Formats: sequence, structure tokens, C-alpha cells
Amino acid sequence: MHASARHLAWHVELFFTAQEFATFWQTHRSLPLKKIQVRYIRRDGLPHSPFRAHDCVSVDLFMLRHHRQQFEAYLASTFAVVRTNPGKHSR
Repeated sequence: MHASARHLAWHVELFFTAQEFATFWQTHRSLPLKKIQVRYIRRDGLPHSPFRAHDCVSVDLFMLRHHRQQFEAYLASTFAVVRTNPGKHSR
């Protein structure tokens, strides 16, 4: 099951500020997403943390791999900076 998922699926975790998340939530319906998991993460003050200086909304996304380019184009056109969890990217 995991081997086929690696070849067919794309998985990524994004970290948004409250304002960025509001933009994402208003515009995400046109995206070919299969799963969205949302978590609120409090500021932690750690030096290399994406939520060092402010609270964040973590959005864990799952989609079919052939939709990856469409999704990445959406991110580039909608957000100036997108913070991600590099450990969550599918290969």
C-alpha cells in the first residue's frame, strides 16, 4: 500500500499565519485536494521553527501526484512565502 501511495500521491504540510490561512481557506476549493488536516500551533520561540515568532495554522495536504504542478503554481501565485515541513514532502 505504501509503495503505490508514494508513486501516485503527493503529501505536504504548510504553515500559515492566520491571515494566510484565511486566504487559503477562501481559495482552496478549486484545488484537486483529497485530504486536508488543519491544526493550530502556538508560538514556540525555537530558533529554526516556522512558528518561532507567531502562532501558525498547519495544513497537512494529500493529493494525486499529477496535480502537484497545479498546486505549486497556485501557491506561487497566491502567497509570497510558503513555509513547509520538509519532512512531510512526498518524494
